[in-house]
This record gives sequence, structure tokens and C-alpha cells, in this order.
Amino acid sequence: MFNKLIYLSLVLLMFSCSEKEKKSDEGVDTEQFKAELPLIVEDENGRYTEWYPDREQVKMKGTKDDQGRKVGIWKLYTQRGVEQSITEYKEGKKDGIIIVRHPTGAIYYKGKYEMDEPVGVWKFYDEQGQLIERKFYDEE
Repeated sequence: MFNKLIYLSLVLLMFSCSEKEKKSDEGVDTEQFKAELPLIVEDENGRYTEWYPDREQVKMKGTKDDQGRKVGIWKLYTQRGVEQSITEYKEGKKDGIIIVRHPTGAIYYKGKYEMDEPVGVWKFYDEQGQLIERKFYDEE
């Protein structure tokens, strides 16, 4: 009887060990998989995406022209996924609207650029969304 009990224990031990090995062979280590992914992805159409190091959230995205310059709307996100800013580009220079947000998501300021130069009226807000300042830039 004692020999049967030892034999049964050994058989159960072998099955439990082989099952664990099987799971580790078939499973995917997601942390290792994420570590192998690039932080910056650019495709042939100029779409650019940059990720935070943990690869859980997009950090920045936009489009580049065939010369590698930023064009169109570019967005920047916090690590929690809140949109932090929107900026328009033309030929690699800020050209158009810019909206920057407080960490809470409320607008911090908004204004306009023309070829990297601030122009027009820029408005600044507190975290509750109240206008606190206007700044005027010459338009030429």
C-alpha cells in the first residue's frame, strides 16, 4: 500500500511539472513582447506615432511630408491618455492653431502661429477655464 502511495505521488508530481512547462512554452510574455516593440512608428504614408516607454499609451502622433517635416495636425498626449496639445504644422513649422491643456484637461492657452511666429490674440486660462490673460502679437 505504501509503495502505491509513493508511486501515485510521483505520477502526480510529474504531471504537474510537465503542465507548468507546457504553459510557459505556449504563453506569451507580454512585458518582453512590449519591450521589443519600437517606441516610434512611421509608415510609408508619413504617419508618425510615438509611444511612452511602457507602450501603454501614445505620446505623440501626426504626419510628416516626404522630406520628413511635420505637416498638418499633431497631437501630444499625457501618459494617462489625456490630450495635452494640438498644433498645426506646415513645412515643418508651426503654422495655424495651437491649443495646450492643463494636466486636468482644461484649456491652458490657445493661439495661432504663422511660420513659427506667434500672431494675433492668444488667450490664457486657469484650471477652471476662466480667461486670465490675453496677449497680442503683431500680424505681418
